[in-house]
Amino acid sequence: MLMTAQQSTHISAQSQVFLAGEADRYFKRNESKYSGAEAHQTLETLELALNLLEKHQQQVATPDGRPRALEVGCANGFLLNRLCARLNCDGYGIDPSSAAIQDGQQRFPFLQLCVGTAEKLPYEDRQFDYVLLGAFLPWLPETHYLSALAEANRVMRPGGFLILIDFDHPNTNRRKYAHHPDVLTFRHRALDVLLATRMYSIVAKWPVGLFARDPLERLSLSIFYREPDAYPLLTE
Repeated sequence: MLMTAQQSTHISAQSQVFLAGEADRYFKRNESKYSGAEAHQTLETLELALNLLEKHQQQVATPDGRPRALEVGCANGFLLNRLCARLNCDGYGIDPSSAAIQDGQQRFPFLQLCVGTAEKLPYEDRQFDYVLLGAFLPWLPETHYLSALAEANRVMRPGGFLILIDFDHPNTNRRKYAHHPDVLTFRHRALDVLLATRMYSIVAKWPVGLFARDPLERLSLSIFYREPDAYPLLTE
């Protein structure tokens, strides 16, 4: 599954900060949510999404066996593990926190987890039937945001489903990140971008809850269907 060819990779300065230790600190601050000791904010909504996806399992194209699921920004694989159990998938995850990956490898040894970032995924084209984008997009600057979406699209198999967990902010803006002076958080509009490509159709969307007390800091979870032939060939 991992790409073997050597590739030059340009990682954003913010991702470098997370690779250098901020991702580990983030995981430690939120470890109780990934161990089951405290309720994970997204899990209940993810279960609603999985209820729907179970009904559409026959639509997923799996020419080479069991379906595969990838979570980008997987932490220790807590949500990925639930997705794979419900949809009978082989699971792969990537996260910039080595501490989270080590924890996940112990908790969920059947998942294939590795350290890395969304800007350059170490997987071959069209490998995954389900792609889950965890709530990491706000930490990507605008110069690398489209790269992350393009990478997710590259590894996504047409006819599969993309699950997006993101801020549901009415406008784009940026804010200071409370835990590091050199990091900003961005409120992108990933839902709009995905639909604008015409490669994705929205299947369903649910509110997750507030990220902070600010009513604009709300999260949502959306399911998109990756159209098998978004650009049909026109002949004369």
